[in-house]
Amino acid sequence: MKYFVTALTASRFGWALGLMLTQPYSPAFWLFYGLAGVSDGLDGPLARRFHCAGARGAALDSAADLAVFLALAIALVPTLRIERWLAIWAGGIAAVRLAALVIGSLRSSSFFALHTWANKATGLLLFLLPLTCQLLPGGAALVPAAVCASFAAMEELLLVCRARLPDRDEKGILSRYFSARKARSMQK
Repeated sequence: MKYFVTALTASRFGWALGLMLTQPYSPAFWLFYGLAGVSDGLDGPLARRFHCAGARGAALDSAADLAVFLALAIALVPTLRIERWLAIWAGGIAAVRLAALVIGSLRSSSFFALHTWANKATGLLLFLLPLTCQLLPGGAALVPAAVCASFAAMEELLLVCRARLPDRDEKGILSRYFSARKARSMQK
């Protein structure tokens, strides 16, 4: 089962290539888009269910997510009218994310990205952008994703810089807060 889950994750590299090679919003584009989403949605739960989750799979998952994100950006950015302020904002987010990736990768000696709740929410919002861009005018669809991505990028940079050894399965700052709060309430 481990090989199936790894192949499912790795398939996203192929779906990413398909996204770049097809006309945006064409039936083939939506097929590759859907396959990338299904593989991303299934690989983690299957790995946990069959007890084959590990650091290598998490790194491959992060790399595959990045490949799909870059493919979507390459395919869709030319079709969007993005205001200058939003492009600058996106550049700032990318710079913070890159800093977190570099620092995390150097500290762990491998490709490194955290799987925080904020990163998962950002990934979902970014994945939904091809749909929301069709529904909302101008850059309105990009703002919620940019807000979430800003928080996620800053959180990841903070967590990677503060941790002795970064933990890919770190759930984030807010989960720490709620866990500590829950522990205090149970002590009362």
